[in-house]
Amino acid sequence: MKKIVVLLVMFFLTFVVVGCVGVVTTTTTTQATTTTTASTQSTTTQSQGTTVSGQTTLPTTTQPTTTTAKVVMDLPDDEVEILFWHIYGQEKSALLDELIADFEAMYPNVTIVSTSQSDYDTLREKINLGISVGQVPTMALGYPDHFAAYITTGAVQPLDTYINSNVRYELTDPTSTIFDQGYVDVALDIEDYLPGYLAENNQYIGGFYYSLPYSKSTETMAVNRTVLKAHVDDIRALGITISDEGFFSHETPLTFEDIQKLSTILVNETDSTDVANYQCAYLINYDSPGNMFINMSRQWNAGYTNIQGEILINNQITKNMLNYTKAMFDARTLVLPVEWSEGYGSAYFMTGDVCMTIGSTAGVNYNIPTGTDDNEQFGKFEVDFLTVPQTVTQETNNTAVTISDGTNDYNITGSLSAVQQGPNIGVFSNASANEKLFAWLFIKWLTTSENTARWAMDTGYLPVRLSSYSSTTPIELTPTFSITYDDFMGIAQTYWNEEGLITKRDISASDSFRVSSQWIELAADSLTGLGSFNIEEGEMTEPIISKYIETTGTTKVLEIYNGTGAELDLSAYTLGLYADGSTTPTATLTLSGTVADGDVFVIYNSTDAAVIAEGDLENATVMAFDGNDVLVLKKGAAIVDSIGQISKTADFAKDVTLVRFGNLVWEPTNEYWDYLYKSMVANIAKNQADYYRYDPAFAAGSGSAGSAQVRVEAGYCLENIYTAQYTPEGALSFMLNQLVWG
Repeated sequence: MKKIVVLLVMFFLTFVVVGCVGVVTTTTTTQATTTTTASTQSTTTQSQGTTVSGQTTLPTTTQPTTTTAKVVMDLPDDEVEILFWHIYGQEKSALLDELIADFEAMYPNVTIVSTSQSDYDTLREKINLGISVGQVPTMALGYPDHFAAYITTGAVQPLDTYINSNVRYELTDPTSTIFDQGYVDVALDIEDYLPGYLAENNQYIGGFYYSLPYSKSTETMAVNRTVLKAHVDDIRALGITISDEGFFSHETPLTFEDIQKLSTILVNETDSTDVANYQCAYLINYDSPGNMFINMSRQWNAGYTNIQGEILINNQITKNMLNYTKAMFDARTLVLPVEWSEGYGSAYFMTGDVCMTIGSTAGVNYNIPTGTDDNEQFGKFEVDFLTVPQTVTQETNNTAVTISDGTNDYNITGSLSAVQQGPNIGVFSNASANEKLFAWLFIKWLTTSENTARWAMDTGYLPVRLSSYSSTTPIELTPTFSITYDDFMGIAQTYWNEEGLITKRDISASDSFRVSSQWIELAADSLTGLGSFNIEEGEMTEPIISKYIETTGTTKVLEIYNGTGAELDLSAYTLGLYADGSTTPTATLTLSGTVADGDVFVIYNSTDAAVIAEGDLENATVMAFDGNDVLVLKKGAAIVDSIGQISKTADFAKDVTLVRFGNLVWEPTNEYWDYLYKSMVANIAKNQADYYRYDPAFAAGSGSAGSAQVRVEAGYCLENIYTAQYTPEGALSFMLNQLVWG
């Protein structure tokens, strides 16, 4: 042993002398260790997570500052090819390819071969087959239960050595896009990852990180708000809170009791959709029957599995839960995609066959009707997203409740639960040292604060880094649109605060109007900036209303801006007043004169000298508007711009000065609102994050199947009940026979 130590020291010193290895001193923090377990109030010292009730949780740590020597080395420059297997389709693969191209520009000696395996089952099967013959990719996506099985064969590389590495590589290739950075550190700031995601990834044997979080998601419920708006009074009569525009709470979940009540008015008595009466054939589709079984088991506190690999479903609570679920199937309150012989039911939400559908945040776009499909019975209906239904609310969590299916009452202790899902990413152990190194650097690159936020905003997945949520760095989503993640979250929040009264570009006077979508609100009686206006980017083909002034006195002002790139003849335009909810003009003004490019035309009704000085046309008819009146600018019969919503009588702009945003890219659509639905599911995910639950991951043992197979059989169990292949008790017995032996 002494000889080995001496040789290692001599080897290290040799590299220092010849310059291939250097040593620098840096200040870091060491992860050390006080953990308080809430249930026992005892304090223990440890470096890995603790396991409580089948869930692995992170320790609460103190972090004394220490000084650690960095070992500096030249970054390997040998040609490296990394095989990366995933399941992404064309849209997500396009973004992944962009990130890969950026990484390859950072490391010119690296080529990443990205291959989609179409779905997770295929991916898992191919990797298991590859392990048996020694042919696996360098790295791959996978669920925790997939990695748990791979780990038992020694096929997966623990990542802790990289996470805690003190190696710093100097960049030696001047063609690298990060060459000026000088170096790259191997270590990772693991504490910037969301704690729940980390706990899921170090629940494996020995508490090591065999994977890191990547494309994380949860389930949300899309609802047909057009149907809901038609039943607002009926829904309120059931004792359920709903707004005039058909919005349920986005924070407090609907309970299954609420769902059963809603079914009585939203589900048609026949098994078909009734468009005239705004009723669907079914109330709620649940895309994943496996997730449904698991999540309802948790909500009923019925038991499912634990990290020790025990199958905990053979109990009376689970049987009661399955009997209740069957009653919901029979009432068409719940439906599974097997009804249509499909893997997903989103298409039948868009066609109007179901009023609501539960699925992954990553599938958000599959729930938005196009308005061009003849099968969409409600046309392009309005969509909202909610948290998944629960047995209890936040106020009654973990308390005794009675669940009734209309015939039988079930007394349970209800718990909040929403699935934490989405794949993680890991590296396989048979790769070469350089392949593992660059695969690791690629994982770091994919999960930087900026990249995980970009991936989330573009795909419907969720950021895995805490810093993504607070970053002030705008992230480019398109060549003309950048936004921070916080502002991205604000898209849905603003929409909801305005009760959905918004269009992409407040330009159709018959559509909903919302001040804050494109207007800055100034104080009452403000004349700030009157007579001038500028849009910083883009060019328009028609003029716009750039300012609106409705004072506490008698002054009324409307400013029209010409940004068309040429002098504009106003004689082709009219300004119409739609007063007090009128659906036809109550007064019309034909404009005259010209306005230069980049200049404004001010129409006014005022005796204020400051207004008159900037004014171009005085009028006392159209310009007699109040704060609830609509103004519409037309060219011939075509609406060019508007302020307000025809037929509405509520005040929307009373005693206020409104100035159009001056930094809009003037396109047929405003890209900000193109991200509305992804912002919605991101907010819903955040609102239910406090009760995320992830699956314990374990491999098959001598007496039972692994967690991956348990999930599969859970889905089959519910499908067997739905199709009446088995009774609930029979389906559970069949499931147990598939999972437990010996």
